[in-house]
Parts: sequence; structure tokens; C-alpha cells
Amino acid sequence: MQNKRLLSISPWIFAAASFLLLVIISVFALNNYKREKVFRDMVLIRTGKAVLNTVSSNTRIAMRSGMLRARFGTEEWLEDVQQIIENSKVNDDIASIYIIDFDGNIVASTGKRATLDQIDTNTLEWLKSDSFSQKDNHRIPQITIASEEIFQIAQRYNLVRRGRDGPAGEMGRPHRMGPMNNVHRMSDPQNSTDRGTAQDKSFYLVAELLTEELNKAVQKQFVQIVILSFVLLLVGAGGLLSILTLQGLKGTQSDLQKMSEFNEVLISSMPLGIIAFDKDGIVQSCNSCALKILELTSFESGPHRAANIPSEVLSVVENSYQGADYDEISVPFKTGIKTISVRCVPIMGPEALVQGRMLILQDLSTQKNLEDQLQRSKRYAALGKMAAGVAHELRNPLSSIKGLALILRSRLSEDTQATDSANLLISEVERLDRGIGELLEYARPEQLRREVVDLEKIIRNSIMLVEGDAVSAGTKIIADIEKPLRAINGDQDKLTQVLLNVILNGLQEMSSGGTLSISATQQDNDSVTIRLSDTGSGIDPQNLEKVFDPYFTTKNEGTGLGLALTRKIIEEHGGSIEIEDSSTYGTTVKIDLPG
Repeated sequence: MQNKRLLSISPWIFAAASFLLLVIISVFALNNYKREKVFRDMVLIRTGKAVLNTVSSNTRIAMRSGMLRARFGTEEWLEDVQQIIENSKVNDDIASIYIIDFDGNIVASTGKRATLDQIDTNTLEWLKSDSFSQKDNHRIPQITIASEEIFQIAQRYNLVRRGRDGPAGEMGRPHRMGPMNNVHRMSDPQNSTDRGTAQDKSFYLVAELLTEELNKAVQKQFVQIVILSFVLLLVGAGGLLSILTLQGLKGTQSDLQKMSEFNEVLISSMPLGIIAFDKDGIVQSCNSCALKILELTSFESGPHRAANIPSEVLSVVENSYQGADYDEISVPFKTGIKTISVRCVPIMGPEALVQGRMLILQDLSTQKNLEDQLQRSKRYAALGKMAAGVAHELRNPLSSIKGLALILRSRLSEDTQATDSANLLISEVERLDRGIGELLEYARPEQLRREVVDLEKIIRNSIMLVEGDAVSAGTKIIADIEKPLRAINGDQDKLTQVLLNVILNGLQEMSSGGTLSISATQQDNDSVTIRLSDTGSGIDPQNLEKVFDPYFTTKNEGTGLGLALTRKIIEEHGGSIEIEDSSTYGTTVKIDLPG
């Protein structure tokens, strides 16, 4: 759930977050760089102050001991100060230590300034400027020494000479004396003007430190900060790209899922049954139409599921390897025999390789039934024309024959044998007339007198009409009618004729007694199913397809038009009639009537 919420966030939010991350990283890097520079300056200031304090302390110690005070203003004094400065340069990071007067003359020095007599103008102006104070006494100047950046720190350097008459006069301006290295002589102390007016002589003590090592450390730290910032930026960019990639993947998966669902709906809604096999012959999928055709309730992929598919269907797959990829087969099901067209199509993969096979099924039962109905309609039409002609040609002579037979019988009333012959002639003429009437009724298209009829009443009335015949034959009739049974729209007389034909045929099959079961049930599609089952000898399977044909009969008496006329009436009502036979135990007639 959290991943789905994360993926649903807009990329612009992540872009804004990445920009904010970049800003934070930049500020972080800049602050760290400034902090490192401040830390460098603090180290330089502490080091510089330590040097200055060392020189000042050693000088005060020497003055207090009296040694330096005794030599004040002499060449030996300068040498002592020079010695103090040189002793204070304890490492190579100290570039120079020097003492200058207010005019910029170098009194004593060590290090890189040792050979100079005069300080540079930039440094002198800085020392004399208003910005220079005891607290703000350091800087990194624009000048360099031997192309190396330096750090300058300075302070006032006061030396006081005490004598018996009070403070000594101010030291004269220094100047170089002879070739003595690093030592500078004071101006002539015998100058009475200088001695009489000067009280103290103030100098500047300056220490210059090399910043190269600390700068390297700052630069190294800065490089590390830049690398860390770059890594963080890469991580953020990688996260953003990952989110965008995941969103793209999610979109692709969504599109694929929609396409897959569309394909599934498309295949499921197709009016053709589809069964897919892989290259190993294992069933992988089966759509709903195929399930309906094969009368399967559910289906799961796997090798064991092929056992539920009728062998007649699987034989088409086997025959397809020999080139026969189409066949029309008749498959028996619980509901009856279905005519199914089966086509086997190879499933091609990359490089035109066969990845499996697909069966395309189509139920042709309805089409076949329509074709049979069309053929019957044609036969009915032809039979109707023939019946009309035959009836016209036969009924007139039959009427004459019957009239003459009646006259003959009346004249031969005393001759019993002749009277019986006349009666036989009359009955045969009447039977022939009934046959012609049935033929005309079968062939003549009649208009049904439709009305709302109660099937339960029709069934029970039909049973009542044949009940006497059933009792005399030793047959028991059992009725099981569902209540309430939906009323249908039909012709009551015709439906009664249908039930009487079927019931009488069942009673005739059980001449030595038995049971005739009649049931009526309401179906989900509002149709009504009537089943009439007897316990007679059954029907020969070879005759099942012929029982509804006109003039087909297995009885010694009868025209063979009863069941043909029965099916005609049922079909005129939009229903169907089937015979479910068991040659070893009775016959079941199934009648379906629409609501």
C-alpha cells in the first residue's frame, strides 16, 4: 500500500524535492567551507599570538633580569633582541618575525624578512591605519613572500629604559651598522635632543605565518565536502530516477494489465469457443463459450484438465499434425447430441516457431436444427400439395364406394355373410378416409388459436381421458406437476392432441402393464418442460432418428403420422420435442414449451 502511494506522487514533487535537496547541499557545502576557513584563521591567530607572546615574554624576562636593560640602545641590545626573535621561531610554518619602528624600519628580524631593512608600504599602512587595534590585529595581506601566501599578526612592542634620573629618552631611529646579519643599530644615543625629549620608544612586533599547509587542509576538506555533496546529489538524482522509472514501470504494467483484461474480455465475449494448448499439449486456457459448448462448469489450466475435454474434440488436435485441421463432429452430452465444428490453428511464436495450438469451436446444433426444419418445411409443402390432390382424387370415389356399400348392406340384411362383408367394406372405407384426413391435417398449414392456457389442467384432463384404457391395460399413471406452474400462450386443443398422442403411444408400449410417469417443471428462462416416461420395451437406437418421420411406424396398425403431427404442433408453438431412449428400460419423451 505504501509503495502504491509513493508511486502515485507527481514527478514534479520529486523534482521540487531534488531542487530543494540541491539547495540544502550547496548551503551545507558553503557553510562547511566557511567554517573550515574560520577554523584555519583561528589556528593562525592562536599560533601568531603564541609567537608574539613568546617574544614579549622573553623580552620582559630579559628586561627584568637587568641584562637587556643595561644594554638598551647599544649594539649588544639589538643582538639580544635578535636572539630572542630567532629563538621564538620554533618551526618552519613561521615565515618571519620582525620588529619595526613607526617609520617602517626593520630593527630586528628572522626568517624570510631577515635580509630586508624596510618593511613594505602595504604592511606599514595597515599598521598605521585606524582599523588596526589590539583586537583586530591580524590579516591575510595581498602580498606574498616567495609566491607563498602569508598570515600577518602584529602588536605594539614597547621597551622602557630606567635610570637614576628617571625614564630614559626615546631611542633614535635605527639604521644598519656594518655587515652584521639580522642586527640593526640605533641612532646615535649621544644626540642630546633625542635623549632629552623621548621617554619611551614604541615598536611593532610582527609575526608572519605560512598558510600553505592549513590551506591544503581547507582545500582537502572542501574537496571532501564537494564529493560528499556530489554523492548526496547523485543519491537524490538516483532516487528521483528510480521513482520516475517505477512510475513508468507502473504505467507500463497498468497498460499491460488493461490490455490483458481487454483481451480476456474480448476472448470471453467471442461467440466461438477457444481452447489453447502449449507445445507440450497441455491446456493453458479455455474461454466461457468453450465451457458452454462442452458443458463444463469451470476450467483450470494444467495437463490433467484435458481429461474433461471430449475425446472427439481432442482427436482434431492429433489429426492436425497430419494436416487435417478442420472437422465437424457429433459429440454426445447429457442434454443430447451436439454437432460441433472444430478448427485447429497453430500458435506461432518468434522466428515462426510453433508455440502451441488453438482449437476454435462452434456449436452447429442450432444451425443443423434450422436446416432440418427447413427440409421438413419443404417436405411439408410438397406433401401438402400431394395430399390435396390425393384427397380430391380419392375422397369422391370413396364416398361413392361407401354409399354403394351401405345400399348393398341394406339389401342383404338376411344374408349374414354378405352383411359382414359389406360392413367390412364400409369400415375400411372409413379408415381410408381417416388416413386421408390425417394426411391433410399434417400437411395443411393451420393457424393456431392461441390463448393463455393452464398446462396443469391440460395434463390432468388428458390423463382423465386415457385413464380407462390405462386401467384396462394394467398400467399406472403417476403425475408430478410443479406448483405453481406458469401459464403459457398456446392452442389448448392442439396441446391436448399432443399429450394424448404421446400418452397413448406409451400405453401401447406397455401392453402387459407398467408405469407411466408424467412430470412438469418450470425452467429459469420461463419455459416449461414436460417429461413422459414409460417402462416399456423402449425404441431401437437405429429408429430414434426416424420416429418423427411421416408414415414411419413399427406398429401393425397406424398411419405413422401421429408423432410427425405431434412435432409439427410443438414446433408451431416455438417449442421442441426429443426422445431419450433406453432400449433396455422404457422411453422418455421430453417436451419444451416457451412461456
